[in-house]
Amino acid sequence: PCVTDADQRMTQDVDRFTHNLAELIHRVVVVPGLLTYYTYRLTVMFGPVCPLACFVFFAVGATCNTLLIRRVVPLNYQQERVEGSFRLQHAWGRLHAETVALMRGQEA
Repeated sequence: PCVTDADQRMTQDVDRFTHNLAELIHRVVVVPGLLTYYTYRLTVMFGPVCPLACFVFFAVGATCNTLLIRRVVPLNYQQERVEGSFRLQHAWGRLHAETVALMRGQEA
């Protein structure tokens, strides 16, 4: 297949790459440090029950989120597929616009 907007596609790929890399660094460096710090602070201030309750609350929320996300992922996949098809048809229309105009395609 012919790629007509390589610059646009490369820009989108670089944008997604940098966003994903920043998110990965955040998860690997920042999150464990904050988790350790706040667990310690909660234990000192309120005892061991408070951090335990927070972790149980997190586990319940993560389970609910996982169950709900299973319904959203197929819809996101379908949207990406339809948008890709639209971009392909749009590129085809731009590529063949002159031919369609010369054949008086606007009257059809």
